[in-house]
Amino acid sequence: MKRLLNVFAVLVLLSTLASCGGDSSDNKIVDRGTHSGSLAQEDGVGSVLSSVSCSQGGSRFELRFSAPASGDNTTVRGPFAKNHIAGSVTDVYVGASKSWGDVMVVRKLANNAGFNITLAMCTFGTLLQPNFNYREMRTNGNGIILYDHATNAVGSVDSSYVYLTREAYTQNNTSYREAVVETIFARL
Repeated sequence: MKRLLNVFAVLVLLSTLASCGGDSSDNKIVDRGTHSGSLAQEDGVGSVLSSVSCSQGGSRFELRFSAPASGDNTTVRGPFAKNHIAGSVTDVYVGASKSWGDVMVVRKLANNAGFNITLAMCTFGTLLQPNFNYREMRTNGNGIILYDHATNAVGSVDSSYVYLTREAYTQNNTSYREAVVETIFARL
């Protein structure tokens, strides 16, 4: 569920407005060819991206974050930093927002080097656009819960509540305050 955390009415108003924003090199168009992992894993990611549609139409853009290794390697917790970190991918996990069509891909790195998280977010009014700046990613206390399937090359993001902070911006002499966008990811 995406919403402006403070006032639902503001979300409805904002979603009807057209938007353009500042330039950010952290926001990329989805390109699964830029990631390392086994061919079967990346084919699994591509399959999800092509089978899950954005519920509001539009297209997806990519936001990249990384997180340190966790003690159990089945739960990813922050702090989340912008951009990916270098390393070989050992496992890939995918989840989606069934309400909106956003897709989360978590890549576990070899040698307990951490995790790379890719959010393929559907455009949404003045909250989610590829040219906006997103200052931070947070999760609720549960983090990102991962699940390995015995028969699939790709595991699942079983559950994750993600909060993205979109920075304030001005467009056509109208100022938009900082906003927090919430998306719930789960197993497909």
